[in-house]
Amino acid sequence: MASFTSEVIAQLNYYVYMLIDPRNGRPFYVGKGKGNRIFDHVEGMPSKASESDSEKIQRIIEISHRGQRPIHVIHRHGMTEEEAEEVEAALIDYLWDQLSNEIRGLGSNDYGPASVEELQTRYGAEEWERHEDHKLLVIKVRYETVIALGGIYEATKAAWRVNLDNASNTDYVLSVVNGMCRAVFENCDWYRYSETRCAFNGEEVSEGSPVYERYVNKRIPKNLIRRGMAIPTLYLP
Repeated sequence: MASFTSEVIAQLNYYVYMLIDPRNGRPFYVGKGKGNRIFDHVEGMPSKASESDSEKIQRIIEISHRGQRPIHVIHRHGMTEEEAEEVEAALIDYLWDQLSNEIRGLGSNDYGPASVEELQTRYGAEEWERHEDHKLLVIKVRYETVIALGGIYEATKAAWRVNLDNASNTDYVLSVVNGMCRAVFENCDWYRYSETRCAFNGEEVSEGSPVYERYVNKRIPKNLIRRGMAIPTLYLP
């Protein structure tokens, strides 16, 4: 099966789907869409994978070499686009370790999986209050990235889609993990990391300093969190 009939499409509205590997019965990709979006990943797939292809494409080609096709499953349908975004994000978070998706779902960094202790700490903590003279660049960093790279500085310094001039004009970079500021960096020397991304070398503000006490271990203010905002950086001039 490679498409729905028009009558079925009219009934489905927005849906969240999974591509399942028939070799082991496990999902390897989660997405959302409407119409025949679920079939787009397989149609027109090249016969041979290249090193630059995504993990998803490589998996589909491997399956096709076995004379099979991914199993298409719609997890939930009959939704608005906004509802589908929420379901997609929750499903990606739950299955993340076994998926080939390159990015997490919308809002995952702020509203994704967390222990009850972490949520109590996060929402029970005091919000930081920005000093009127401070120009800030807030960077949302994933906890998994901090662990994988061996520290919050390594996870924060690179590499971001920011305006180089704006970034260079900030006083402090705030590293936010799961809604809480966990480190502040100053004297940041921003540079072009790649054609589209920038990075910095800087110094972590010491515990006990006025800047540290103002921001670190305090919660990002509610007015700076917009549900569905996927961009991990926020410039506060």
